[in-house]
Amino acid sequence: MIGADKREQALKALPASITETLMKPPLLAHEVIAACDSLSTMLDESYVALLVETGIEQHKANEYINEAKAQLSADYLQHKLATELGGTYGSLREVSVKGKPATEEVLPLESCFT
Repeated sequence: MIGADKREQALKALPASITETLMKPPLLAHEVIAACDSLSTMLDESYVALLVETGIEQHKANEYINEAKAQLSADYLQHKLATELGGTYGSLREVSVKGKPATEEVLPLESCFT
């Protein structure tokens, strides 16, 4: 948590930060999944305490952190991608494009722009 002064500074710097980020190449799904999984392992009781300090009841804070940990885990995210993109997510198959052999792979949309 940050104080009001630092919050205002961060909000003022946000447009430039967003523009800078948008100029960079997009992240690949496997990189994002790995980062989220790493974050999920960092969520501990100290984050529950932060939520409690904001007025959230202890049992609700525990639920929120446990839910965040589960939803940020690599297994959950990979399952979600497979569910939303179909069972073919990440699989390869040989296809013909204009009479020439090619390999097709089902990936998240961001992969089309890298």
